[in-house]
Amino acid sequence: MNKLYIYVVLAIVFAGCVSSTNNVQTTTEETSEERIPRLIQIMHLSKGQDYWRLCQEIIDYGDEALVHLGKNITSFSPKVRTGCMYCIARIYKNNQSQEALELKENIYKRLEDTVDFVQLEAAASLCDMDDYRGVPVLIGIGLRNNNMGIRFRSQQTLRSVFKMNFNYRYNVSQKDREAGINRWEKWWEDNKGKYVKI
Repeated sequence: MNKLYIYVVLAIVFAGCVSSTNNVQTTTEETSEERIPRLIQIMHLSKGQDYWRLCQEIIDYGDEALVHLGKNITSFSPKVRTGCMYCIARIYKNNQSQEALELKENIYKRLEDTVDFVQLEAAASLCDMDDYRGVPVLIGIGLRNNNMGIRFRSQQTLRSVFKMNFNYRYNVSQKDREAGINRWEKWWEDNKGKYVKI
């Protein structure tokens, strides 16, 4: 009986030792200079709430993240390009960062991107930075887009910036959307001089 007791105790101790060695933390604390670029690269593979969580974590770094975001506006990944512009605009909105403003022309160049949702994020981000050169993209490409999510984002941006909607509804047929789009186009043609240098 004593031998059985000793074997059980030894088995428990051995199991505890093995378990404790498996739980040892081998990673070290990341610096912001290491973490921010890693978060930006992870954007490429993330989806849904994980994507927006990554963006928010990057935004929380503020100006410290801007140099990394600026380098990745031309990333091979449309999701990374989009996320970088979104983060830059949000950092600007949070603290009126002059460093963020210096990246505005890089965002402006993305209005010519080959991917429509990247173009639209460029336009929306510019609006968030009080630059309205992308409004024709929001109206012409965004409101007419086949993707309902893109139409919604474009409508929300235009409504937020200009406090108007022209009875545009993103969730109806193209035919039913066209009247609202035409009103937006006419209004912009008549008023763009107030918002951009012609």
